[in-house]
Amino acid sequence: MLYSVCLLAMLGQGRELMAQTEATGDSLVRQRKYENAFDYLLQKPLKNETFSNKKLGDHLFLMGGVGLNWLNVDGASPSPQASLMMGDWLTPVHGVRVGAKAGWMHYGAGKNKYIGAELDYLLNLTALQQAGYSLQRPFELSALLGIEAVYARKSGVSRWGSGVHTGLLGTLRLSNLTSVFLEPRVTFYSNGVTPLGEPSWRNYKLAGSVNVGLSYRLLSGDARGKDKYSQQSGDDNMFLSVGVGTGAVVRRPLRTTFENLGLTGNVAIGKEVNAYSAFRGKLRLGYYPVSESPKLKEASVQVDYLFNLTNLMGGYHDGRKFWLNGVAGVELAASKWVNTELSPGIGAGVQMNFRIGRQSSFYVEPRVALYGGDFEPVRNSFRKFDLLSTLEAGFTFYRREKTDGRVGNGLFENKSFWDNLFVQGALGLSSAATSEVFRHPSDYAEPMVYVGIGKWLSACSGLRLAAEVRKYKSYPADNRKNLASAGIDYLFNFTNFMGGYDPERRFELIGVAGARLGAKSEQRHLYPGVNVGVQGLYHLNAMAGIFVEPSLQAYSSDLVDAGIHVGGMGFLGNVAVGINLRMRGYDVRQNRALYKKDADARHRFVYAALGPSVQIRNLHQFYFDARAGYGQWYDAFAAWRVGVNWTNRKHFSRWSADLDWLLDLSTLAYGYDNDRIVSVHAFSGVGLGYLDERQRTSFSPDLHVGGQLRVRLSPKLDLFAEPCLTGRFITVKTAGKHVAPHFSTQFGISYNLTQIGH
Repeated sequence: MLYSVCLLAMLGQGRELMAQTEATGDSLVRQRKYENAFDYLLQKPLKNETFSNKKLGDHLFLMGGVGLNWLNVDGASPSPQASLMMGDWLTPVHGVRVGAKAGWMHYGAGKNKYIGAELDYLLNLTALQQAGYSLQRPFELSALLGIEAVYARKSGVSRWGSGVHTGLLGTLRLSNLTSVFLEPRVTFYSNGVTPLGEPSWRNYKLAGSVNVGLSYRLLSGDARGKDKYSQQSGDDNMFLSVGVGTGAVVRRPLRTTFENLGLTGNVAIGKEVNAYSAFRGKLRLGYYPVSESPKLKEASVQVDYLFNLTNLMGGYHDGRKFWLNGVAGVELAASKWVNTELSPGIGAGVQMNFRIGRQSSFYVEPRVALYGGDFEPVRNSFRKFDLLSTLEAGFTFYRREKTDGRVGNGLFENKSFWDNLFVQGALGLSSAATSEVFRHPSDYAEPMVYVGIGKWLSACSGLRLAAEVRKYKSYPADNRKNLASAGIDYLFNFTNFMGGYDPERRFELIGVAGARLGAKSEQRHLYPGVNVGVQGLYHLNAMAGIFVEPSLQAYSSDLVDAGIHVGGMGFLGNVAVGINLRMRGYDVRQNRALYKKDADARHRFVYAALGPSVQIRNLHQFYFDARAGYGQWYDAFAAWRVGVNWTNRKHFSRWSADLDWLLDLSTLAYGYDNDRIVSVHAFSGVGLGYLDERQRTSFSPDLHVGGQLRVRLSPKLDLFAEPCLTGRFITVKTAGKHVAPHFSTQFGISYNLTQIGH
């Protein structure tokens, strides 16, 4: 009986358990109310995913890096190495790569140089753990195992060696295309890697290394850029580049190379053939202070092929912010040490490009060129060859789709003489052109002041009048002298030429070339010269902009008697940073009509101002200036004024009657507005003066130019600040006839008088 009861209970419990696992309705999923322990005890097999429609090379990647190695032998120290690798991911987890490397291992006396090749297997641990391939993954870690063969040489003895290595590869994603990597590894080398080293009784030597670099991967499918590359006419996709940099002839030992760094400058013109290929012609000038005297000068003509690695790996994308070009070419260099030598050569490098505008980019280009031994006849880099390494940076401007450019140029207008006028003022540094200025800038670089006024005649061409005043000294121990120059420049707007005129464009690159007349204190001669430069201009708003202008001026060696001399000419290098004020779109008739209809328009005014002034030749001589006068606006943008100016200092006083012409630059830039709160004016004028210094009197005329920042307090009252540069003609016989430059800043008030008849 008891047995029957137990049997029935067991059967009932079994039916209940079966009921818990029966399918409900049409569902194929078993429903259960208990946990299955086997789900937690048994490991699931790892997924070995594959790429769909995998083809050899469709997940290609390139890696280039530099780093340090260390050989575990007595007297060893960390030494540099470099590598270049190419590989393919066969699956999201498994990959292979091959590559080459070069460097040296430092132990004992001398360098153990080597080159080698390797073959590696890669295991993507991140893809293995996260079960999948993803372009968006920020970081990946892979294990590697490989073999390598090495050819080593030390002190004329060469041997072959082999090795087995293992390590880790960590990659940090920058974009779908690029990543940076860090690769530490351990290598077991055979004894052949150290030709003069003591053999290890184990027949291997342990080495460690770490590399860091940049990796590119080939994109496929929807990840590739698919923009259409446009080539509508023969001059579409032409480009123009300008740049400067540094370079040196490679010397042994390598550290002496950096002691002989010189200057380079280049200009290039080229054309893109398609989205991947381009050709360019390039002119480079260089000056290298090799250890021996005289210095090495060179000019080279290059023909280069540029291959767009980014477009190859990621497809063409019109709005790409960064791209990498491989560069290779041939060149012919004319170098002069004592005699001039012609040396053919070959060169290669990489060019990193950063887009800064719709049709412009900034580039950085390291490059090496190999020449015959006559390039620098003193000492060759190795055997009978010279190796020139350069690092240059600059700007490239592209001409895209000629039809769009033609329409753009049509937007430029010249409504009046005042339209497209500009004024500039800048401070900067100037020095005789010599490499020593980079090593000891405080000994050579001197301050300079620049002012200019000009007009754009078309979208691409303009003219300007320019003047510079600078301090100058021939050598660090010499006394400083004043050197002034003035002249006219032709301006060429590279940005508008390449991309068409765009009134809303923020950045413009402008080429400058012109003539100068220069003079130096203590010399009563004018020396003709030339000026070339480039100006980078960034517009802050419709009127104001900031600019940087490096330039080079050449004069007779009688004026510039220091630094580099070529053909009896000396050179001044200048860098100026300043403000550009442009007046664009001013219609004289329209604004004059508004001015005449305005019942509250400004007309007559009186003013008074005072402030300090200083003699530029002697910054310790300060003066006190005061001025008062009367003026009248005769147009919406122009006025005249007359006044009396008094300058006073101990044992010195000067009275002058001044006549000035004023331009309202804000009105020329934005149009007439009588309610404008802040405005900018420019003025120039002449003065007839009477000078009394230590009881010696003389006639003292002057010419002056300046600016005025005016703030409107009420319809009648304005406050203003007025910096001014004045050239005073001193005619006292005992002092000698000369021009004394002064700089003043006055602060004052202007009161607008009621117009007669109102």
